[in-house]
Amino acid sequence: MNAKMVLPGLAAGVLASLLLWFPLAVYLPSSFLVDWPRANAGLAWGMVFLAGLVLCAAGAASARLSGTTSRWGALACGAVSGLVAALLAYILVGGAAAGILGARPLLDFGLNRASGDAQSTQLLLDSVTSVHWMTMVALWASMIAGAALGALGGFVAGPGGLPDPEMTLIYQVVAVSGVLTSGLCLVSCTAILIMLVQSSAQAMARDNLVPAYPLDTVLAFPVISIFLLMFASQWLWWHFYRRGLAAGQLMDFQVRLSAAVLCAVPLLTLVLTFVLQPGALFFSIYLPFSLVSALYAGGILRHVWKNSTRLWKNQLSRHSAWVSAGLGLLVISAGVYLSALAAGLADVTLLTQMIVPLILGVDHAPNLTSMAKLVSEHYAAYRNLGLLLLLVILPLLTALLSGFVLPLLRFASRRSKNLQPGIS
Repeated sequence: MNAKMVLPGLAAGVLASLLLWFPLAVYLPSSFLVDWPRANAGLAWGMVFLAGLVLCAAGAASARLSGTTSRWGALACGAVSGLVAALLAYILVGGAAAGILGARPLLDFGLNRASGDAQSTQLLLDSVTSVHWMTMVALWASMIAGAALGALGGFVAGPGGLPDPEMTLIYQVVAVSGVLTSGLCLVSCTAILIMLVQSSAQAMARDNLVPAYPLDTVLAFPVISIFLLMFASQWLWWHFYRRGLAAGQLMDFQVRLSAAVLCAVPLLTLVLTFVLQPGALFFSIYLPFSLVSALYAGGILRHVWKNSTRLWKNQLSRHSAWVSAGLGLLVISAGVYLSALAAGLADVTLLTQMIVPLILGVDHAPNLTSMAKLVSEHYAAYRNLGLLLLLVILPLLTALLSGFVLPLLRFASRRSKNLQPGIS
């Protein structure tokens, strides 16, 4: 494969975000907000169709640049490109639209004062659980649709381009980034959401309320999603480890270190999540998923140690260090969104803004003049955060990490080369 295959996905993500802005940020609110200007439904669906064509075209372009030699390889490269594009579109506009759908109970109620504590608590509880559900469902739906459309374009276009032998090393760096991100997100997600679940459970018990969605799923849904990301990262590492081992393109120090990380992160996550959530949810979700991940990584580690004499001492070029850092950060961004950032932002921009008028009346919230203004600011917050992430934070971190990764791996390569007998 070739790192150029990612570029069409990045461009398609930005273009798809622009195309989806009208249907998701203009037409969608007009379908249920009274004070929102009306929007043309035909135009909205037409732009959604164009966004789908963009993702197919990105998959086709990625397949032609990928350097793969088979049509199934072209399909896989197209799927990766569509997945990247869908993730970018979700960061810029999709997550905001999902938050709007989740907050419908409060938005439909409007800037009115609740009749009592029970009604205000019920509205907040329904909106909180719905926001967390909708943002996760929308994220998975967008990633599956993006991967499917990109795969379709890649399969139709077929293989092309020249392979890059360093992609084996690049994907290993990306896979380790995914495992580390998954562990961090699992701990932080558990710490944040367990407080939300506990406070909501207390309110339910006090007022005898029933939420719109089962309360345990508010935590279980993102946790299972992050575990799936961890499994995918481990499989990605194992797949390219086997390919690199067969082709003699692996670096001893990098392989041993990253294999140890793959094994240590699930075990450490298991301990930390037990401290945070030692109840039934831990034994039904955290324990089995963590053990399966740790056992799988342990098998990988055992294989690495048995075949350590076959590891070749390779180096990573500056271009590949940039690519591996950038792709690793995209994986980190996906993990952060999977760990409820999209839902948390909707909680801040929508739900917390509605608490004062809901309990005390709109007279006590002078800055909140209309529901249309509240929704507009919600979309603006997502857009600004996404642009800050894509234009400033990710490029800056990519430069910093690539400047750190390159010297480290080259030092490890020289050290391994000097230690191996028979290599001068």
